[in-house]
Amino acid sequence: MELFSYAKDIGRYEKMQQTLLVNGIDDFSSILSKESDFIFVNSDLESYNKYINKPRLYDYMAKNKVVLEFHNYDKKDINNLKDTIDTIHKNRGLVALDNFGLGSLSIDDLNVLDIDYIVPDRSFVVDIVNDNEKRKYINELVTYSISRDIKMIAIGVENLETLQLLNEIGVRYVQGYYFGVPNNVIDMINDKLKVSLTNDLENII
Repeated sequence: MELFSYAKDIGRYEKMQQTLLVNGIDDFSSILSKESDFIFVNSDLESYNKYINKPRLYDYMAKNKVVLEFHNYDKKDINNLKDTIDTIHKNRGLVALDNFGLGSLSIDDLNVLDIDYIVPDRSFVVDIVNDNEKRKYINELVTYSISRDIKMIAIGVENLETLQLLNEIGVRYVQGYYFGVPNNVIDMINDKLKVSLTNDLENII
């Protein structure tokens, strides 16, 4: 994503992650209208653990249904990840693992992690209709998720055939361009954050 590259170029990547975490919860909590609504906030695991204002974040968790969606994790991070998840749960937050299947963390490794949602990388969903290996992997992940009472979200749904196949396999939560392309929203967020990143972000959080 262009925004992340920009943040890294100016040495503000971690600060951007922290800003997204807090401001994302702020923005969406103001528009939620249903008791069933959850706020999903993407965060780099390392950046989250370096976040300096944990009490404020825990306060958000207590007031809103916050799901912290971690990416950029690996098997070597499993003990740290477990401790982080346990702390989030103690503070009434929920946890999702994004981009699952890309790193060295396997389905068996999930046995020691008390996660609430799992999001397989979109590469396992795109063209799944024509790829038996992808279908086998997603089916295995669905079976495991059901056995652990973990909700699975399939992203990358771009056509009706993919949606129908995922439904047959047992996937109940989906996301993708088949339902709409949020280009205008993405552009607006990118522009807003670029301005923030070039200012003193210490004042934002």
